[in-house]
Amino acid sequence: LLAAFTKMGISVDEDMTAKEMWLSYVVDKGYRVFFPHTGSDLQTDKLVWVAVVQQNGMALQFAADDLRRDRDVVLAAAQQCGSALKFALGGLNQNPDCLMV
Repeated sequence: LLAAFTKMGISVDEDMTAKEMWLSYVVDKGYRVFFPHTGSDLQTDKLVWVAVVQQNGMALQFAADDLRRDRDVVLAAAQQCGSALKFALGGLNQNPDCLMV
Protein backbone atom coordinates (compact mmCIF):
# COMPACT_ATOMS: atom_id res chain seq x y z
CA LEU A 1 0.00 0.00 0.00
CA LEU A 2 2.84 2.37 0.87
CA ALA A 3 4.52 1.81 -2.50
CA ALA A 4 1.26 2.26 -4.39
CA PHE A 5 0.42 5.55 -2.70
CA THR A 6 3.97 6.83 -3.07
CA LYS A 7 3.88 5.98 -6.78
CA MET A 8 0.65 8.00 -7.12
CA GLY A 9 2.31 10.96 -5.44
CA ILE A 10 0.29 10.73 -2.22
CA SER A 11 2.18 11.96 0.82
CA VAL A 12 2.45 8.89 3.09
CA ASP A 13 5.16 7.32 5.21
CA GLU A 14 5.91 3.89 6.58
CA ASP A 15 4.67 4.77 10.08
CA MET A 16 1.12 5.42 8.86
CA THR A 17 -1.67 2.88 9.27
CA ALA A 18 -3.65 1.80 6.23
CA LYS A 19 -6.52 3.99 7.42
CA GLU A 20 -4.24 7.02 7.69
CA MET A 21 -2.97 6.35 4.18
CA TRP A 22 -6.51 6.19 2.82
CA LEU A 23 -7.35 9.46 4.61
CA SER A 24 -4.36 11.07 2.89
CA TYR A 25 -5.67 9.69 -0.38
CA VAL A 26 -9.13 11.20 0.22
CA VAL A 27 -7.63 14.57 1.08
CA ASP A 28 -5.33 14.53 -1.95
CA LYS A 29 -7.52 12.96 -4.64
CA GLY A 30 -11.06 13.50 -3.38
CA TYR A 31 -13.85 11.20 -2.40
CA ARG A 32 -15.01 10.29 -5.93
CA VAL A 33 -11.95 8.19 -6.64
CA PHE A 34 -11.81 6.80 -3.12
CA PHE A 35 -14.82 4.50 -2.90
CA PRO A 36 -14.17 2.06 -5.73
CA HIS A 37 -10.79 1.18 -4.20
CA THR A 38 -11.69 0.50 -0.58
CA GLY A 39 -13.33 -2.19 1.45
CA SER A 40 -16.63 -1.73 3.24
CA ASP A 41 -14.93 -1.14 6.60
CA LEU A 42 -13.44 2.14 5.39
CA GLN A 43 -16.60 3.10 3.52
CA THR A 44 -18.48 3.07 6.82
CA ASP A 45 -15.74 4.65 8.94
CA LYS A 46 -16.76 7.87 10.68
CA LEU A 47 -13.35 9.57 10.46
CA VAL A 48 -13.10 8.79 6.76
CA TRP A 49 -16.56 10.22 6.16
CA VAL A 50 -15.81 13.38 8.10
CA ALA A 51 -12.84 13.89 5.77
CA VAL A 52 -15.01 13.16 2.73
CA VAL A 53 -17.82 15.56 3.61
CA GLN A 54 -15.36 18.27 4.60
CA GLN A 55 -14.33 18.23 0.93
CA ASN A 56 -17.85 17.94 -0.45
CA GLY A 57 -20.79 18.13 1.91
CA MET A 58 -23.16 16.81 -0.73
CA ALA A 59 -21.33 13.46 -0.56
CA LEU A 60 -23.39 12.87 2.60
CA GLN A 61 -26.07 11.42 0.32
CA PHE A 62 -23.78 8.44 -0.38
CA ALA A 63 -22.96 7.70 3.27
CA ALA A 64 -24.43 4.76 5.14
CA ASP A 65 -27.59 5.56 7.09
CA ASP A 66 -25.77 5.30 10.43
CA LEU A 67 -23.36 8.01 9.28
CA ARG A 68 -26.20 10.17 8.00
CA ARG A 69 -27.57 10.00 11.58
CA ASP A 70 -24.21 10.91 13.12
CA ARG A 71 -24.10 14.48 14.40
CA ASP A 72 -20.39 14.98 13.72
CA VAL A 73 -20.59 13.74 10.13
CA VAL A 74 -23.72 15.78 9.40
CA LEU A 75 -22.26 18.89 11.02
CA ALA A 76 -19.08 18.59 8.94
CA ALA A 77 -21.19 18.19 5.78
CA ALA A 78 -23.38 21.17 6.67
CA GLN A 79 -20.36 23.36 7.35
CA GLN A 80 -19.06 22.59 3.87
CA CYS A 81 -22.46 22.90 2.14
CA GLY A 82 -25.65 23.83 3.95
CA SER A 83 -27.77 22.04 1.35
CA ALA A 84 -26.27 18.74 2.50
CA LEU A 85 -28.68 18.81 5.45
CA LYS A 86 -31.38 17.43 3.18
CA PHE A 87 -29.48 14.11 3.28
CA ALA A 88 -29.29 13.98 7.09
CA LEU A 89 -31.35 11.41 8.96
CA GLY A 90 -32.65 11.09 12.48
CA GLY A 91 -33.87 14.67 12.71
CA LEU A 92 -30.40 16.16 12.32
CA ASN A 93 -31.69 18.39 9.54
CA GLN A 94 -33.61 20.15 12.32
CA ASN A 95 -30.76 20.11 14.88
CA PRO A 96 -29.99 23.68 16.01
CA ASP A 97 -26.22 23.07 15.89
CA CYS A 98 -26.43 21.91 12.29
CA LEU A 99 -28.80 24.70 11.27
CA MET A 100 -26.52 27.44 12.68
CA VAL A 101 -23.61 26.75 10.34
